[in-house]
Amino acid sequence: MERGGTSLQLVKDTVMKTQEKTLNTYAQELGVEMWAEYTETPEGATEWQKGANAYLLTFTRGDVEEQFNYYQGKGLPDEPTLEGGLECLISDYRTLEFCPTLKEFAGEFGWSEETLDTYEALKENARKMENLFEVDELAELKQIVEEM
Repeated sequence: MERGGTSLQLVKDTVMKTQEKTLNTYAQELGVEMWAEYTETPEGATEWQKGANAYLLTFTRGDVEEQFNYYQGKGLPDEPTLEGGLECLISDYRTLEFCPTLKEFAGEFGWSEETLDTYEALKENARKMENLFEVDELAELKQIVEEM
C-alpha cells in the first residue's frame, strides 16, 4: 500500500507542478525577457492590422534576440505582456503543426490575397521561436498554453 501511495503522491505532485507553472514563471526559469515597442503599422498591413495597435516585441534569452511584429485590438489599452506575447506566438507556432503546408493552411483558413504572406510570416516566426527555445522547451510552452 505504501508503494502505491507513494506513486500516487508523485503523480499528484507532478500534476500540481504542471498546473502551477505559467508562461511567466517558465519564461523566468528559462531566462527569457521581452519588451514591447509601439510602432507604426507597416505598409502592406491587412485591414485588421491597420485598425489595431502595432508593436515590435523583442525577446531575449542569453545572447539570442528575436523580434516579432505583434498586433492587438485598440480596445486593449495596455502594452503586450510577456505572457500574452508568448501565448500568441505559441498558438501561431502550433498552427503550423496542424497545417504544415501552404495547401493545408489555405484549406483550413481559406484563400485570399493575404494567405501566402500570413503563411510565410508564421514560418518565419516559427524559425525564430526555434532559435529562442529548444524542442523540449517548446513542448513545455505548448503544454502550458493548452492548459490555460
